[in-house]
Amino acid sequence: MKRLVTVLIVGLLVLVGCSSKAADYEVSPATAIEMIENKESFILYFGSNECSACLQFNPIFKEVLAEYPDTMVKVETLNASANHAEDFEKLQKDYTGMLEVTPTIYAFKDGVLVDKVTGLQTYSQLERMLDRNAIINK
Repeated sequence: MKRLVTVLIVGLLVLVGCSSKAADYEVSPATAIEMIENKESFILYFGSNECSACLQFNPIFKEVLAEYPDTMVKVETLNASANHAEDFEKLQKDYTGMLEVTPTIYAFKDGVLVDKVTGLQTYSQLERMLDRNAIINK
């Protein structure tokens, strides 16, 4: 019995560890600000789990992210506005401008906003955004 409990606990820990890795690309507004201030080059995606276009875009975002790891992050707008309101406001005020629609995708090159697109994007559109802003080199 003790061995069964141990196996179940280890299995549960493995499952929890695997599920938490799936959302490593989601960051808080404070983390996005830190990336900008550290002059990193990346794509910042503002999306909402209640937005139909975002729900369509999420698999595309994840597919591109799998191809080009460490190039993109997502701020979940509902969570950010509810739980990180001050940082979310600062991110918009100081770096992105006010969010009007989701999905909105920003490209930062060396911490400077260089590109912005709104609405549902295809894999190739997102890949071109990465390429034209020298976040990847194809």
